[in-house]
Amino acid sequence: LIIGANTHGQALANQFRTAPGARLEVVGFLDDFLPLGARVGEAARGNALEVLGTPAMLHEVARRYDVREVIVVSTAVAWETFQNLMQQATAPSRFDILLSPGYYDILATSVEVSYRDFVPLLRVNKMRLTGFDALFKAALDFGLGLLAAIVLAPLALLLAVAIRLSTSEPILERHKVWGARGSSFITYKFNTRFGRPTPHPLAAFILRLGLDKLPQLINILSGHMSLIGPRTIAHSKNILVEPTLANLLTIKPGITGPWAVGGERSFDEEMRLTNYYIRNWTIWMDLQILIQTIVRILRGERAKAQLPLSEEDYPT
Repeated sequence: LIIGANTHGQALANQFRTAPGARLEVVGFLDDFLPLGARVGEAARGNALEVLGTPAMLHEVARRYDVREVIVVSTAVAWETFQNLMQQATAPSRFDILLSPGYYDILATSVEVSYRDFVPLLRVNKMRLTGFDALFKAALDFGLGLLAAIVLAPLALLLAVAIRLSTSEPILERHKVWGARGSSFITYKFNTRFGRPTPHPLAAFILRLGLDKLPQLINILSGHMSLIGPRTIAHSKNILVEPTLANLLTIKPGITGPWAVGGERSFDEEMRLTNYYIRNWTIWMDLQILIQTIVRILRGERAKAQLPLSEEDYPT
């Protein structure tokens, strides 16, 4: 049972009902402002969810539908209602009360309780991964990055010589990009712009197999990048003007990531996918994406995963 039928409450209901392997049954909403029986959210498309009453009817509705969990959307109810619900949270009942703070779909990072003069406040963390999680990811990056650098060093040298023989342009492209915590660093790629407007066969070969990113192994070993993570963002992009991009700086950018394994997507779709990855990161998710990336490269599908935005903003 969800208390609060605003946009956030409806998004929660939709997520619970459509997530893979979903095990929750959403029985409906309680709301301060919509009338009894109002159809909201997915109901407009025939997948009805209704307002079953007001928050004051919580115990009656919960008993009628055998509710086990009640989710309160704090931004969707009147303050008096919220205060009353929180006072009931520890009272004996057949259901648990859970609080959805309303910032989950905005932040990719987490919050922690901080006290000021005995007043509890929520501090927004600037980094998504801390402690052992950060240690495990760094160990995976350095271990696999070092192994790849050793194994692929002869290939990288061969490509550098081949590019030099094919063009008088620089062998490497140089990009200044945003890093974690709002830092910046220089990342390099093999130059694949020579021969344009007609694609040079060597450049096309390098791009198809993703070999242009081999120099970025140096960024991994230096600790600026990760094997798996969000796209790099050009430093010329103002992240304060584009607040959705700031979420991506809560984790190191990656050579590959969820954006590289799912085919073509719009900007908004990619942002949702990348934020989901950051929020729900596990070491197993990194390994899965790494394997999927290798499979796509071997199939020659890398070009299909390119974001339909300019390389100036997203140089990877």
